[in-house]
Formats: sequence, structure tokens, C-alpha cells
Amino acid sequence: MPRSAPYQPLLLRILHGLSGILVIAAIITGFLVYNTYDRRFGRIPFPQIGDIQGIHGTFALCFLLVLPAFALYSFHA
Repeated sequence: MPRSAPYQPLLLRILHGLSGILVIAAIITGFLVYNTYDRRFGRIPFPQIGDIQGIHGTFALCFLLVLPAFALYSFHA
């Protein structure tokens, strides 16, 4: 039986996994920003993180930098 090759190229799988991790991290830190500053619809007693807005912005910026590379590569493939 011949050895099978992966369906997707390695770079596409890496970019897809990286963008997924960054989106999940941005969602979690977005909730923590809401829980720290807004609390309009309730609050969950998590420990306060000092610069949570900066951390959330870093994840979002990294995602916005990875997204064009992922989109171009996936449309090209």
C-alpha cells in the first residue's frame, strides 16, 4: 500500500491552527476586558489582570497580521 500524503500542505495547516488559537485567545481576553470594565450584564469573579486591554489588543493585532497570509495562501491553494 502506498504511503498517503496529507491532504493539506503544512503551511496551510500551521496558519489555520495559528489563526484559530489567536481567535480563541482574543475571544477569551475580550470577555475578560468586558468583565473588568463594563459589567453591564453581570460579572464573574475572576482575578483582575492589570493590562488586559493591551493583551487583548496584542492577540487581535497578531490575528489581523496572520489573517491576510492565511487568506491569500488558502485561496491560492
